[in-house]
Amino acid sequence: AASTMSTAVFAEDLIVDEGFEVAVNDGISAEDELVEDQVELADKVNFDSVSVTEDGIPSWEENGKRIPGTAEQVTKVSETEATCLQKKSITWKVSLYGKEIEVVEAYGENAAHTWGDKYEVVVKDASCTETGTAKWTHQCKVCHKEEDLDGGVTHTISGKNHNYGSNPVTVKYDEKFFDNVQLGTSGIPELKDKTKSGSYKKETYRLCNSCMKEVKQGEETVTLKATDATFDHARIVDKKNITTYLSKVDPDEVDVNTLVLDDCSKPGKYLVRNYGNAEETVVINEYWVEVPAHHTPDVAEITGKTAEDEALINIIKNDKDEIVKVVSKSCHKPATYVETVKCKSATCSLANKIISKTEKTAEPAGAHTEKDSANVAVTALVNAAKATGYADQNAYDAFLAVADAENSGIKYTSSVACGKEGTVTITYLCRECGAEMTDDTVTVKVGKLEHKAAAAKEENKVPATCTAAGSYDLVTRCKYCNEVLETVKVTIPKKDHTFAKDGSGLGIEFKGNIVVDSMNYAEDMTYAELHKKFDVRYDLGAQIGVLGYNVVARTYDTCTVCGEKVYDVYRNNDYDGPELYAAKDVDYQDAVKVVDVKRGISGNAGTITLNATCEVLTQENKTKTLSTGDVSFPYYTDLLSYLDRNPGAALNGLHLDNDGVYRYYKDGEFQPKFTGIVEFEGGEFFVGNGVLCSGANGLNLYNGTWYMLSAGQIQRGYTGLALYDGEWFYLTNGVLDTNVNKLVAYDGEKFAVAAGRLLQEVNGLWQNPEDGEWYFLALGRAVTEYTGTATYDGKSFELVNGKLVD
Repeated sequence: AASTMSTAVFAEDLIVDEGFEVAVNDGISAEDELVEDQVELADKVNFDSVSVTEDGIPSWEENGKRIPGTAEQVTKVSETEATCLQKKSITWKVSLYGKEIEVVEAYGENAAHTWGDKYEVVVKDASCTETGTAKWTHQCKVCHKEEDLDGGVTHTISGKNHNYGSNPVTVKYDEKFFDNVQLGTSGIPELKDKTKSGSYKKETYRLCNSCMKEVKQGEETVTLKATDATFDHARIVDKKNITTYLSKVDPDEVDVNTLVLDDCSKPGKYLVRNYGNAEETVVINEYWVEVPAHHTPDVAEITGKTAEDEALINIIKNDKDEIVKVVSKSCHKPATYVETVKCKSATCSLANKIISKTEKTAEPAGAHTEKDSANVAVTALVNAAKATGYADQNAYDAFLAVADAENSGIKYTSSVACGKEGTVTITYLCRECGAEMTDDTVTVKVGKLEHKAAAAKEENKVPATCTAAGSYDLVTRCKYCNEVLETVKVTIPKKDHTFAKDGSGLGIEFKGNIVVDSMNYAEDMTYAELHKKFDVRYDLGAQIGVLGYNVVARTYDTCTVCGEKVYDVYRNNDYDGPELYAAKDVDYQDAVKVVDVKRGISGNAGTITLNATCEVLTQENKTKTLSTGDVSFPYYTDLLSYLDRNPGAALNGLHLDNDGVYRYYKDGEFQPKFTGIVEFEGGEFFVGNGVLCSGANGLNLYNGTWYMLSAGQIQRGYTGLALYDGEWFYLTNGVLDTNVNKLVAYDGEKFAVAAGRLLQEVNGLWQNPEDGEWYFLALGRAVTEYTGTATYDGKSFELVNGKLVD
C-alpha cells in the first residue's frame, strides 16, 4: 500500500478528517531576492501615515492612496485605559514589507474625573468679633483639578474664641437696675432700707488680647434679703404653663425638670414671694423661677427585643409600682429590652405618644438551679446505695435512663464495668444555662454489672451508588462497657441511575461492527421497507445482518452520576424492561436507514453506511431528535464469504478494501471508533474513525505533537523547515523540534530559528546561541552577501559576509 502513496513533503490540497487538525503545505521556497523586494515595496509606503483602528485593522498611504491592511499585520503591544487626562491608548506593532513600526493610537473620550472627599476652603477668615465664610470643594485624584461644590456658594464658619490670656475678671454694676440698693463706701451694693429686700444687676467682663475690647462674660440679678425683718418665709403664689400643683410646696425643694408643663414646647415659670411677718403683710421681695420647655418622661412600656429576650426579662418594681431595675431571669445569659418613653403631660401634643425608644441590656441575675428530673434520678440512686453501700444494676439502669436522655441536666463519669464494681461521679448541669454546678457533685458506688444489650446501631456504613450496592453493620453493644454482642451485615440495594431532565444525556448508537447479510439492500431504503419487501421480521428491532454478524440501533441515556449508558430508555413496541420515565415509543425499524451500499468483490468485504434517527420525549416533556449520523461498516453478502474472507488469519491493522479505502481491522473486525497512529508496511499512518486519512498533508497536530504528513503518512525521513499557517517551523525526523535554537541551513541559505520557529520578525544584528557569533538578519535570513556596517543599540559595527567582525 505504501508504494501507491505519494511521499511528497508538501501537497496542494487539504482534507480534514475527524479527530485531527490538518493544514495544507503548499511547498517551501525562499527567493534570493526576498530582501530586495521587501525594501522596494517599503519605499512606496508613507510610514508616518500608518494608523490602526481600535479593533486592530491597519491602513497606510502608498503612492498617495490609502491602503487597508489586515489584522494579521498587527500585534497589540500594550493598552492604557482612559483617564481624565487622556483617552484610552493602544500601542500596536505593525509589520509592512519586512519593516516593523510602532504606532500609538488614542480612542474614545477621556474618562470622568475621580473625585476625592470634599474639603473646606476658607474664603474669609473668622475673627473673635466676626464670623468667616468658606466653601466646599473637592479634587480629582488623578489630575488634581479642584472644583467647587454647590456652585461655589459659601457658608458661615464660626468666629474664633477671644484670647483673654491671664486678664482678670472685672465686675460692673448698672444703677438703673438698683431696687432698694445703693453702692456702699467700698463700692459694693447694699440695702437702703434694711427692713425690706432689694436687688441689683451684676455684670462681669474680661479684656480680649486680640480685639482689645472688654467682652461681657455674664450677668445675674442678685437679691439682698431684709436684715432687720423679724420673720422670713416664702410662698409660691402664681404659676404659668405649669400643670403641677405648687401652692404648698417649699420652693427650695422644687426640681424644675420634673414639673409637668401644659405645653411641653414652651417654657413655664412660677412666682416666689418672700414675707417678713407671719401675717404676710410685709413683702420682703419676690422673683420668678423659669422652667425650661421639656417633656416630662414616663416609662410606659418595657419589652424584649426578640421573643427569646421577652421570655428572659424580669422587671423589678417597688411598693409604689415604680420600676427599680430590669434583669435577666437567666443565670448567665443577658437579655436585650426596649424602653419606650412617652410624655405624661395630658395636655401635650405628644401625650401618650412615643418620645424615644432605647435598647438596653438586662444583666443576668439568677442563680444556678438543678433540673427537677435530674434531682429525682440522682436522689433515687443515692438512696439505693444507702442500704448495702452500693447501688444495684436495676438502680443504675434507672439512673442511666434519665442521665443519657437529651437535655437530662446531668453529666457523669463512670468507672463501672461488666464483672466488677465501680463508681459513678455525677455533676448537675444548670437548668437555665447548662453550666456545671461543681459545688453539687455526687459520687455513688455501683455493684458488679452483667452485660445488657443497648439498641442496635448502624456502623461501617458504605452508601449505595447507582453502580454498586452499599452495606452497613447492625451492631448490638453492651450499654455499660460497649462490648460488641452481635453484628449483622445488611446490604443496601443499588440506587437508580440519575438522568438529566433536559435530555442532554440522551443518544442513539449502533451496536456491532460488521454486517453479514444476503439481503439486496438499496440506497435510501429504510429497514421497515426492506423487510416488508422480503417478508422478514426480527425480534431485536432494526437488526441489519444475520444473528451474530449484525448491527442494531439502540437508544440510551447517560447517568449524570456514574456516566454509564443505559440502553433502551425509550422502549420499542416489544421491549418489556423497566421504564425509567414516561417516554415516546421508538420503532427502531422505522428509524434505521441504509445510506449507501458497496458490495464486496471475490469474497472481500464491501461497505454499508447506515443512519438511525428518531424522536423522543425528555423528562420535561419536550421533543428531542437523536441521530447516529452516517456510520460505515464492513459488509459481506453472505456468511461463507465472511468465513472465507482471509483463510488462515484474521485481518489486523490497515487493509485495502475493494472500494479502494484503507480501513483498520482488529481480529477481522472493522474498528470504526479507532483514531490514532498505525504502523503499516514499514511506515506510520494517521487513522481517523477507522479509516486512513489519505488527504492529510503538511503539519498536523495529534496528542500534543506536530507531525509532517504526506497522504496521511508521517515523513520520518524529513528534517528541515516546513510552512504552516504563514509561519515556518523546523522539523527533525518529521516531528516539530522546539529544542532547536540556532542558525539552520535550508535551500542554500541560513535562517534564525528559536524554539523551533523561524524568526521572520527579526531584522538586524542577532546572536546565534549555538556559537555566540553575531549575524545580520533580514526577515530571519542571514544576509551572508552583505559586507558593511550595521547599527545596534545606538552603535555601528563592521560586518563581513553578514557576520560581525571581532
